[in-house]
Amino acid sequence: EPFTQKISIGGDANAKAFRIDKEKYGVEILFLNLVLRDATGTEVSRNFYWLPRGKDILDYPKTEFYHTPIKEFVDLKSMQQIEKVELSFDYTLKTKGSWTELSIHISNPTDKAAILARIRMLDSSTLEELSPVYYSENFVSLAPGEKIGVTAKIETRLIPLGGVKVALDGFNVAGRQL
Repeated sequence: EPFTQKISIGGDANAKAFRIDKEKYGVEILFLNLVLRDATGTEVSRNFYWLPRGKDILDYPKTEFYHTPIKEFVDLKSMQQIEKVELSFDYTLKTKGSWTELSIHISNPTDKAAILARIRMLDSSTLEELSPVYYSENFVSLAPGEKIGVTAKIETRLIPLGGVKVALDGFNVAGRQL
């Protein structure tokens, strides 16, 4: 369920904007898509969280200077039951000097979250992944109905003569190539 909370704080400050009652939703794992926008509505930051009902149990007696080991991990088995989703995407390629830029537009038309969608640029003939490619985001998670844009850059000399395909897959994302 979408929720918006407006707050006003300084650039180097923090504030408690809201409290999440995980029990209210009756699910083992709650997904939180946290988007921070400035006063003009421009997106400043975007973070996607998995909030399990329980908590890891820390082994405090074994704490060292910078690390506390985990005695028991929270149960995330329900993640294996998440339904696959099919994302929509399209892309454009533009050459700028010795670099080619890929602009990808991804949308989640489903009523389920898309977890850890991975974008890859492939040789269209061999379907081998091209490298190095510099992505603005490596993996993205999308809330139901959400749309995002991702960019990638590759040296033009590394693009095969037969062109490229773009692949999209992920944790619960059905694989597709264009």
